[in-house]
Amino acid sequence: MYKTIIAIMISGAVLAACTNETPTTENQTPAAENPKATSENLMHADTDRYKALAEAPFVNDYPTPEATRTLDEELYFQRAVQTYLWALPAVNMHAMKEGQAKYVRRRLQRGGHL
Repeated sequence: MYKTIIAIMISGAVLAACTNETPTTENQTPAAENPKATSENLMHADTDRYKALAEAPFVNDYPTPEATRTLDEELYFQRAVQTYLWALPAVNMHAMKEGQAKYVRRRLQRGGHL
């Protein structure tokens, strides 16, 4: 079970390392003042990311070093997301098992029946 938890931690680290965007505060209104600001910014960021992937430069049907780097980063990001998604059921089952064991121990300590 610890391998699963370690895999999730690693995937989180990879996910964080793959994001190259740095938050800027210039000319941005806080989300409290404009509740749509966050969702609009996220939609715009996704569009820019996919546009960069779609328009990756190729020379003579081979990717340029810039395109290779962009595509590698996307591959690492997709792998990290997939690892995280595949690990969720295992972590959920572990948490349910731990919660059930805790409940049973508590009931037995009080002298109750299951």
